[in-house]
Amino acid sequence: PNIIESVSVLKDAASASIYGSRAANGVILVTTKRGGSQDKFSISYKGYFGFQGATMLPQKVDALEYMQLENVAAGNDGSDLPYSDEYIREYVAGMATDPDIYPNTDWQDLILTENGFNHGHTLTLTSSSERIKTLTSIGYLDQTGIVVNSSYRKISVRNNMDIKLSDRLDMKFDIQVSNANKNSSPYEGHAFNYMNTRTPNIVNQFTTGLYNGANGLMGNNPVLLLREGGIVKNNVIRATMAMALTYKILDGWNVSVQATPRYITKNNHNYKNSVT
Repeated sequence: PNIIESVSVLKDAASASIYGSRAANGVILVTTKRGGSQDKFSISYKGYFGFQGATMLPQKVDALEYMQLENVAAGNDGSDLPYSDEYIREYVAGMATDPDIYPNTDWQDLILTENGFNHGHTLTLTSSSERIKTLTSIGYLDQTGIVVNSSYRKISVRNNMDIKLSDRLDMKFDIQVSNANKNSSPYEGHAFNYMNTRTPNIVNQFTTGLYNGANGLMGNNPVLLLREGGIVKNNVIRATMAMALTYKILDGWNVSVQATPRYITKNNHNYKNSVT
């Protein structure tokens, strides 16, 4: 985004006349910055850092509220109450002394353990002479997710070059290369679902250190899925070139030839652990 000059939107006939049927829903044109004024060299740097987090989460209840609401639902349905008053009092008294038997689990806090720290950096160099103008930009992005084993890192390099071959012939040569790596849990989607459906009166981890659900029932524990279920590593490498020759026939009359080859390669490694 630091080297974007402008963004334009083409709709209807304007886009179809240039890009054909591929532009049936319109076209977004992103114009990047070019080299600076003649005989000038400049270096600029932009960076930022911050933290990410969930902006809105479903309201949660603790173990006591859960049992009370279960009783209300059963009473409205005309069913027997699942939790007696005596059991509820016993449960509340035992939460502080025996969390293995009387858990009060906050699944959201256990899943959303990371701070989402992220930072980005862009170094831009521009130079120009009578015949050649160049802009080179190097970018780096590093994001930590809000759950364990999740991250995203990307490095990108872009070079825009304008060359005046003669008084009538101009050439543009742009190239962009990026390498992105994303790590995540193979069970990340399940964990987010279970985070809001597992009840607070189910224990996550016993005081012995053993996770609940480790005996062949890993799917019952979203924390165990994230921490010990494995990791997915995705790597995407993209390269794009844009070449154009423009010949000036007369004032206001130009002929252009353009080519835009693209290259992309994706590698996915999925490691799943069997927790027993």
